[in-house]
Amino acid sequence: MLGAAPPSHPQANESPLVKKAREAAAAKAAAAEAEGRGSPDSTGRDSPPGALKKQQTSSNVSVLFSHDDLKKKCLHRVEFIVALLNVAANRYVQTKQLASIAEAMSALIEDLKPRLDPKLYFRPDDFRKYHCYTPETDMTLKGLEASLRHIFTALDAKGRELLTLDEFKGFCRGADLLAPDCTERDATLAFSWSRMCVADETTERGHFKEICLPFEGFMEALCRIAVLKMMPTEEDFASSGQKDAGAFLSEMYNTNEEAYKDMLRERAPGWGAEPTQPMQDCITRLFEVITYAIDLKTGGTGASSKDLNFAAHNMIALKAKQWAKNHCWVLK
Repeated sequence: MLGAAPPSHPQANESPLVKKAREAAAAKAAAAEAEGRGSPDSTGRDSPPGALKKQQTSSNVSVLFSHDDLKKKCLHRVEFIVALLNVAANRYVQTKQLASIAEAMSALIEDLKPRLDPKLYFRPDDFRKYHCYTPETDMTLKGLEASLRHIFTALDAKGRELLTLDEFKGFCRGADLLAPDCTERDATLAFSWSRMCVADETTERGHFKEICLPFEGFMEALCRIAVLKMMPTEEDFASSGQKDAGAFLSEMYNTNEEAYKDMLRERAPGWGAEPTQPMQDCITRLFEVITYAIDLKTGGTGASSKDLNFAAHNMIALKAKQWAKNHCWVLK
């Protein structure tokens, strides 16, 4: 790898500026710990400082979260940026092409842009502003909130009030959302773009907030997937005789799987596209798909998705835990 150091000396090729930035970040984290800053309890929320509380929290965290990133050979966002700085320094500064790290980083980003999907440069806040934070979306989600909370709680088996990426992808598998129109990569993007920003992700508290979704983030991720999925139109319902998205897609799949996959590929909006239907309709259709999957996989017929009334919500309340346990497994 360009600019890589020998295994026995991982920072051997660091430029002085990058080394200084890394050491400053480490010093900041150590200072925060020395100040006795509160750390998250087992739910991931802030708790008062104190040696006993911090010791108890550390024990809880070690059980609920496993993030030995060195052993897993993965990087936090800050570490990823430092890695890019190292690459930029080795590629441009040490070869005397450019004089400063800032110029080198800008040049590296410009080199990378043509090789990446332009849709990855969309601003996550634009989707929130135009499609999530609207009266219509708010009203639709409020109508589904009780059922969504049952689903969220069922997925959150350890009671952290947070979902990890693996748990979210397990949900997507269990709800039959992964298909040609919504790949596992798309689900990962929906999760990542729905996370909250944190002031300092190098602390335990910031780390947990950065890598997980609270309930509100879970709803935002559902909104992103609702736009991503190919949702049937009124014409589709009229021609098929079905009344909801779950039954429509299931019938298509069972009748002709190849035609079903072709339809999803041809009509899938794709990541970053605008909603093909009103946002509230996209959310409702997605919830019909989820309700159908939960009912069908727990011994029902899927009929609950035809009319999202009290009976459907009651079905989810009764069956969500069983469904999550048996079908939303986490890949290891």
